Amino acid sequence: MTQSDSNDGNQDKQPLVLVADDEPLFVKTLSSFLEKMGCRVIVADNGHAALKMFRDHAPDLVSLDGQMPGLDGFQVCQAIRGLVHGQDVPILMVTVLLDDESVDKALNVGASDYVSKPIHWPIMKLRLTRMLENIQANRALKVAVRAAEEANQKKSDFLSSMSHELRTPLNAILGFGQMLEFNPKEPLSEGQRASVEHIMSGGQHLLELINQVLDLAKIEAGKVDLVFEDVAPGEIVSDCVTLLKGLAERGGIQIHVDASVSSASSIRVDRVRFKQVLLNLLSNAVKYNRVNGAVTISAPMSPGAMQRLSVSDTGRGVSADQLDALFEPFNRLDAEHSEIEGTGIGLTITKQLVERMGGRIGVESEVGQGSTFQVEMPRSERKIALDDARAQGTLAVAQKDAGAKKGKGVVLYIEDNPANLKLMEMLLQRMGGVTMISAMEPLTGIDMAVNDKPDLIFLDINLPGMTGYEVLEKLKENQQTRDIPVYALTANAMAQDVERGMQSGFRKYITKPFSVNEILSVLKEVLGDLQGR
Repeated sequence: MTQSDSNDGNQDKQPLVLVADDEPLFVKTLSSFLEKMGCRVIVADNGHAALKMFRDHAPDLVSLDGQMPGLDGFQVCQAIRGLVHGQDVPILMVTVLLDDESVDKALNVGASDYVSKPIHWPIMKLRLTRMLENIQANRALKVAVRAAEEANQKKSDFLSSMSHELRTPLNAILGFGQMLEFNPKEPLSEGQRASVEHIMSGGQHLLELINQVLDLAKIEAGKVDLVFEDVAPGEIVSDCVTLLKGLAERGGIQIHVDASVSSASSIRVDRVRFKQVLLNLLSNAVKYNRVNGAVTISAPMSPGAMQRLSVSDTGRGVSADQLDALFEPFNRLDAEHSEIEGTGIGLTITKQLVERMGGRIGVESEVGQGSTFQVEMPRSERKIALDDARAQGTLAVAQKDAGAKKGKGVVLYIEDNPANLKLMEMLLQRMGGVTMISAMEPLTGIDMAVNDKPDLIFLDINLPGMTGYEVLEKLKENQQTRDIPVYALTANAMAQDVERGMQSGFRKYITKPFSVNEILSVLKEVLGDLQGR
């Protein structure tokens, strides 16, 4: 770096002060004073020139004379405050006007401070020092915010890339594992079935870890969108118990739902995220329980604006000195040395989700006796009957099923990964009456959509030469293909990816690794009932 370059860099760091005053001697004195304080100075001798120089140079601080030809200092101050980049700039009004009305007027039009002439320079130095210190602090804050935003963006980009790179091979592992499990024509031996179960268990555990790490990162970055609605707690509890029934039965665990749950007040939460909270608490209560133990869900009396739900287990419990560590990420309290699978992130995510929904979570535990987690969520203003909530859900499912088409059809899969194509081909071959055609290149896929008119299209996002979004756009532009339902099938699984996909017009956004049942659900929705499963 040359000396000139170095000086230029130092100049950029010096605060730039605009002095607007029509008294040459005062301007010279104040400019010299400011330069000794380490500032750069630009000068205007009237209001119009001051306003133009502010727009052109964006100074860090402005000194305005109250009385100037053309626009006076009060008018210039008001005009600066009306500019987007002038709202936060400190403005010092320097004038001979000493009456209370002038002072009030200066502050009302946006002046930061007021100094009267003739200047008492020690006081002026104190005022300017305070303003310059604030300028330096704001600069440092902006630099820190910009660095944090850049780091956050790099983190998001890294997570998005890692999510895609990890999900792509997992899609093949879990997909072909499912093909081995569900193959009535070539049944597995007992040894082979045990091996496949280990593959699937390991793959699912890895997928869970990937999902939870990404979920935690999204929550910490404030990128979790919450949609609040009135929810009956009993409805969510019922759904969670149904989902965990198999896990509980394998350990001989009895799940009891106390009668208080059905009469609990409705709560104002994000339905999906609240279900995630309960599922995590209940699954932990089952996994970390003793053999033939019990889990109890209740809704204790909770006066005030919060509704409480409790999840109690008869497990080994946690000592008092370990309670604070329960919600730390990746801290499994030595459970990592046991046969119990877990990621060590679930309770961290649970706590953050509860708090983001305006709730609280706590835990009480006794070694050898078990633990009780208590979640308090804001009550809603209206009561939702549990039977009504269930009826609404049943009606929605019935309406969806009633809209399904009947018959068989053709599926076009546009994907450049041979393993993924082979997996989908094997899956569809077992459906009976469903024909798959495929393309590994976008333009070929578009031509096949026009010529073969498939009943539905599965479309990858990361394709050679053209993205899945661009392919979708061309399909929507063509009258012959615009009405074909297109389903994204991709390893891009970040929240912003899903949101962009749905906004782009995909019928559904499916992330890899996909499940066999998920694909069957799509086929049933578009083609109707399928045989040969």
